[in-house]
Amino acid sequence: MKITYLFEPTEEKAPTHPWVAYKHARDVIKGRWLEAEPIIMTDAQSASNYANDVIKGRWHEAEPYIMEDPWSIGWYAKDVIKGRWPEAEPIIMESAQCAYEYANDVIKGRWFEAEPIIMTDPQYAYYYARDVIKGRWSETEPYIMTSPYFIYRYAKDAMIPSVLKSNPNSKQIFRLLMDITKYCNTYKDDYDKLIKQVFPDSSIMVDKWINYGNNRR
Repeated sequence: MKITYLFEPTEEKAPTHPWVAYKHARDVIKGRWLEAEPIIMTDAQSASNYANDVIKGRWHEAEPYIMEDPWSIGWYAKDVIKGRWPEAEPIIMESAQCAYEYANDVIKGRWFEAEPIIMTDPQYAYYYARDVIKGRWSETEPYIMTSPYFIYRYAKDAMIPSVLKSNPNSKQIFRLLMDITKYCNTYKDDYDKLIKQVFPDSSIMVDKWINYGNNRR
């Protein structure tokens, strides 16, 4: 398949756009394009992709540029370094999303230093609890409760399974659900179904709890 550009770069004259140069090296030259590397390295995403797809290893000269962008740092650590990149971690922690992805994809476990950042974002706090902690994360619950959707997902996918595993006590589950249901009017029907799935043999108790929860709203 022919690669089409706004203009056709050549090996003799490197284009001025880093992404175009990276794509030309990858798809046309199918190898390093030394003359264009000073251009490619100035863009973090282009440099990270060039290291992974063309050099197929670390590109030390470009790393100061890659470190300017937390998303590119994560991709570079995962795909090129294939492990932690300590020098870049303070920059990754500037973004809750990047910190979660780095913990999940690179560290493959809890990243305690980044948790104060991750926990303040309801979406990525939920993902972190579900995928990294794989259970309840009490410290983040006040933040997750600001989002009706993510507190519902958190209760369903992380909190309830964790509590049931550690202490299968129906009264404890009811108390937890009562504590969060007042934040989740939008997902009341989903909650009702969830509770009945957790306690299929306790329909009377569940209905009593639902009525109690409705009165609290």
